[in-house]
Amino acid sequence: MKMKDVKLTLRAWRLLFKVAPLYMTVVIASTFFNAASPYVTIYFSARLLDALYSFQSDLIVKEMVIFIAMEAVIKLLCFIFLRLRDYQDETIYYRIQKIYSDKMMALDYEDVDDQNISALYSDIIENQRVSGYGLLVACSTFEDLFKALFAIGIGIVLSVSLFTKKVVDPSFAFLDHPYMIVLITASMFTVAMLVSYFANKIQAYWADYAKNGISTFGNRYFMFFMNFANAKTAPDIRLYGQDRVLGPVFEQESAAFGPHSPVAKASKGILGFYTVASIFMSSLLSIIIYIYVALKTYAKAFAIGSMTRYIGAITKIFLGLSDLISVLGELKANAPFLEVVYTFLDIPSKKYQGSLTTEKRQDSDYEVEFKNVSFKYPNTDVYVLKNINIRFKVGSKLAIVGKNGSGKTTFIKLLCRLYDPSEGQILLNGIDIKKYRYDEYMDIFSIVFQDYRLFSFSLKENVAVNKKIDEKKVIDSLCKAGFDLDKMKDGIDTYLYKDIDEDGVMVSGGEAQKIAIARALYKDAPFVILDEPTAALDPISESEIYEHLNELIEDKTAVFISHRLSSCKFCDEIAVFDDGKIKEFGTHGELLKNGGLYKTMWDAQADYYR
Repeated sequence: MKMKDVKLTLRAWRLLFKVAPLYMTVVIASTFFNAASPYVTIYFSARLLDALYSFQSDLIVKEMVIFIAMEAVIKLLCFIFLRLRDYQDETIYYRIQKIYSDKMMALDYEDVDDQNISALYSDIIENQRVSGYGLLVACSTFEDLFKALFAIGIGIVLSVSLFTKKVVDPSFAFLDHPYMIVLITASMFTVAMLVSYFANKIQAYWADYAKNGISTFGNRYFMFFMNFANAKTAPDIRLYGQDRVLGPVFEQESAAFGPHSPVAKASKGILGFYTVASIFMSSLLSIIIYIYVALKTYAKAFAIGSMTRYIGAITKIFLGLSDLISVLGELKANAPFLEVVYTFLDIPSKKYQGSLTTEKRQDSDYEVEFKNVSFKYPNTDVYVLKNINIRFKVGSKLAIVGKNGSGKTTFIKLLCRLYDPSEGQILLNGIDIKKYRYDEYMDIFSIVFQDYRLFSFSLKENVAVNKKIDEKKVIDSLCKAGFDLDKMKDGIDTYLYKDIDEDGVMVSGGEAQKIAIARALYKDAPFVILDEPTAALDPISESEIYEHLNELIEDKTAVFISHRLSSCKFCDEIAVFDDGKIKEFGTHGELLKNGGLYKTMWDAQADYYR
């Protein structure tokens, strides 16, 4: 194991201690008492046997009382720490996931949107699914390391006298010879090394299997096709019999875990050999230890009760050594996966955060202007937007329309500063938005994206997205969005979905979209951005939303992205995007008169309603 591997593991442990300090402390304490427990039994049962062998009634009673008392104390401590461990074990996986989630939230959006970083994060999760490689293995090896060290340390303390006590029968004097002690010790270390070598070979095989992408691909394939319990995909899977696709794949030679897979063949061959050889070597050492201790007992080096003590102690030392070497091998195998984790966690934030405070204006008098803005996504040379110039009038309602791929969504990402322009400037009240504090700038926007997210919490928590909830405002926002509260059995306290509350309500796509709109209204930001806000609504609900548009938005500046051009009639101005440029700009009436792209799109949709 190299120093680099040690440093990688130590960093993982520091990271885990930071997010779960009690877990690491409890693991050490729990491991110590669990390691000590069998030794307490071995030591005091040996003393009790010696007392019984000597037929000393007072000594028998004394040893019995001590034995029972120590057993009770150690078992009680083991139980206490076991309960603490159970609680901590339930949370450690989610704490590790939170490390990744927190990093994902801290990343610049352009990094979140980067396919290479998405692939990197996917590799971390898939490696974790294979055998816990990464932080989970670092967590388990932390416990295994202490378990091995405690076993070795306590075993040595209890077995030292095995070699220091001399035999009485001179015929067996050779048992006390230094060479015999060296032979026994060397045998134990040699077998421990061999057993650990075989275990590490098996571990290395699985690590290579994961690093080469075979098992991770198999996991992805399996998770994708075997997700039959997903309510959204279940109808499609059943109607087209998609379950039939997976079976043949796992029967192929290239399948990751099937009967003809590389790992199945290895299990019958070299992996099977390593397993059998490991068991054989361990059994051989046990026989040697039993013979040596039995001969010393026969030669009256110690009482018969001590025989069980020494056999148990020596066996524990051997197992501890074997486990220690295996742990070191596992740490070495896990090191490359930790490098992948740190590559992700060490991604720097490149976006300039700014320092100016965004002025809190009661009149919502915020003016945003795009000045010669062009943009191309990172690692590409193709401009998605080119030379965009537009100014948002305070309190106006702007519709953005255009074909797929014309740059509409990218325009919104720039407006919200999810991306920064490649060229040009975006100004808020005449100041470059890069100079404002990033979090405060984001606060002036209420957005409903197409890919919004509702949580399995109460309705009011989904609307407020805050610990402090104004319930009257929640109800008002839901009513404005056209949500029917009468359907909710517990009103705004009703839980959505059934993940947390088995009595939770499964809302329809249209109802979910109204909740998302209510969330945007509740935030009460001066800018409201709605990306296809009525896509999941029926025509009547859609009409109601737009008819009450002024009431919903009030004096705020609103931006709509929509493929349904009927919504444009309710807006003050319309920007028509095509090929990354604003090709047309004006009111609904003006654009129809001009006879350009907007009219072509309008007429194409109008034909469906004639």
